Amino acid sequence: MWHHEGCNHSHEHRSFPMPIIEDVAVAMQTVLNLVAYDLGRETGFVQRDSKLNGASFVQTLVFSYLADPNASLSDLTQTAAAIGVAISPAA
Repeated sequence: MWHHEGCNHSHEHRSFPMPIIEDVAVAMQTVLNLVAYDLGRETGFVQRDSKLNGASFVQTLVFSYLADPNASLSDLTQTAAAIGVAISPAA
């Protein structure tokens, strides 16, 4: 609770209903998995089957840059490895 001098307003604790959190989680999983996978194919980014597909590429970028907006190529390869995709920094 925030207190400001001279302010006597009572503040209610806000909480998000669980269905909203669940809806956001489902939407994020859909975008980071199914949508990204399909777009990798549709755009031609992915031309053959491999562990690096649209979904793993987007997840690598999102998770790396959420953790560190200045993530290096080495950071990206470590994130990719954490989700099961081995990529060398020289790739």
